[in-house]
Amino acid sequence: MDVTIQVTGTQQVDGESDTVELITDGTMTKTAEETTLCYNETEATGMAGTVTTLHIQPSKVTLERRGANAGLLVLEHNKRHSCSYMTPVGQMMLGVFTDQMQQNLTEGLGTLSLSYTLDVGGRVLSRQLLKIKVSER
Repeated sequence: MDVTIQVTGTQQVDGESDTVELITDGTMTKTAEETTLCYNETEATGMAGTVTTLHIQPSKVTLERRGANAGLLVLEHNKRHSCSYMTPVGQMMLGVFTDQMQQNLTEGLGTLSLSYTLDVGGRVLSRQLLKIKVSER
């Protein structure tokens, strides 16, 4: 199903916040096991040439990026995962701990909200707040 996806991402580092918003066309697919959202990143997010796919399950979201900014983040409520992520200086392993997850996705519309920290070697680098709103196109 063709949808419009509004992504608002806020990164908090050392008391400072930076928010990026993207409104783009994408697709939504629902099966009995998961909802999948797929969209192209743009210059606005600093990740042009990247396709983002969110595999959304009741207590876990897998954020997969392919292309210029490849990576895979597993966001599971109240769990920490080690994930591989490509940066401009090369690949790095990040710890990801998801402390909040709310989702209300139905056919062609809904919301997904995530709050998680990123760490390297147990040292927290940042808190990420991700809000996604989906509507029919």
